[in-house]
Amino acid sequence: SGDTTISGVKQYRSVVIRSGVTVTISGYAIIKCQGVFINHGTITASGQGAHGGSGGYYAKDATGEYYPSAAGAGASAISGVGGAGGSNHGAAGAGGGCTAFNVPLNGPSVIELTMSLRGFGFGAGGGGGGCGFSNISRYSGGAGGRGGGAIAIVSTSIYNSGIIAANGANGYSTGNDKGSGGGGGGGGMVAMIADTIMNYGSVTAAGGAGGSGRTSGAAGGTGIVFIKELGVM
Repeated sequence: SGDTTISGVKQYRSVVIRSGVTVTISGYAIIKCQGVFINHGTITASGQGAHGGSGGYYAKDATGEYYPSAAGAGASAISGVGGAGGSNHGAAGAGGGCTAFNVPLNGPSVIELTMSLRGFGFGAGGGGGGCGFSNISRYSGGAGGRGGGAIAIVSTSIYNSGIIAANGANGYSTGNDKGSGGGGGGGGMVAMIADTIMNYGSVTAAGGAGGSGRTSGAAGGTGIVFIKELGVM
């Protein structure tokens, strides 16, 4: 009935999430429900995956001279490669790779196995944008966005009239035309498995958009939405 955060494996007899309520997934969650699972609110693991890379910046050496530091690459997930950081002087950050399955999807037991491996269903982080300069000023690049987390719902029946999302976060913008934007995080994963799925609602695992700057960062890869109704042949 109120906003909350959950993670890990959760066991419920039934679930009802009211309209206007947000359930945030910290990293990943496997929600097992013996009865009906009803969502009228928002369940989100968006931006809960692998971290984005830091933006490039200028630092001083021992003589007091400035030197450019390259942007950091986004963190990789087990199945998605982190976006490369932009090189110096305005190169944009690459988008994070999306999550991917490397096992057949043939039932809840497989979902439980893959999701139990922490980070397996995460989207990778976007790379940071490169730094930039003008004749008198130096500018940092934007950081990369985090990848999407992972959500699995295994229930007897599912009715979703709300939102279930595991999107990658957008890359950060610089607010200037010298440093470049960070790459978007890769999309995570949403899996819905039930004997009966009465309403699908909005289910997304999109990649995040690249941040703006001298050069815009690349968008993250699209993640996975897997919906299986076991009672339908």
